[in-house]
Amino acid sequence: MKNLVILVLVGFSWTPGWSAVAQAADWQEPDWSRDAEVGGESRANLYRLPPAELEQVVTRGREHAVHYPVEPTGILIPWNAFKDFMNHPEKNPLRRFLQGIFKDLAGFESTDAVFDWLGLHRYPEYHDNRPIYQLPAPPAPETEVHHLGVTLRLRHGEQGFTLGCATCHSGELFGKVVLGLTNRFPRANAFFESGIQASKKGHPRAF
Repeated sequence: MKNLVILVLVGFSWTPGWSAVAQAADWQEPDWSRDAEVGGESRANLYRLPPAELEQVVTRGREHAVHYPVEPTGILIPWNAFKDFMNHPEKNPLRRFLQGIFKDLAGFESTDAVFDWLGLHRYPEYHDNRPIYQLPAPPAPETEVHHLGVTLRLRHGEQGFTLGCATCHSGELFGKVVLGLTNRFPRANAFFESGIQASKKGHPRAF
């Protein structure tokens, strides 16, 4: 998939219309052409933004990666129902019985265990100010969200969750999480496919 995206982007950049627009606007765009060479200059600020603006743009980019940026996403899993089922003991005997069966079969004891299995990285306990390790602040403790990429959204008066860019585009370097690295073992697609199948078998009142 990544190779396909790169091919599409490169092919698009070769079209005459795109080149004409870029030249007319006199943008200082990076050179993605076949024969482009990477010079010895720093590539940390390709658009030559002023330092203060660059810091703001980088911060927004990190937030974009951690929190799913697309508002009209079609798939949201009910967060409170999911969280309560996984994290909080049921008072209703029948639901407590079903909860125990599910956890025994699935092997998950909490939402954190599910997200660990998905391959998501946890927010670090200590903030590292070095640029490569900087991350947006984690969600409020009461949300019980401890993993990068878990995004809460309000839809029809209920809170749902989906998974953002950091699910696949974050990795570890020397034991620290770095945005932009490749996550080698993401399972987000399998998770949502299972969720869709499960939702077809249960009525919303069951939650």
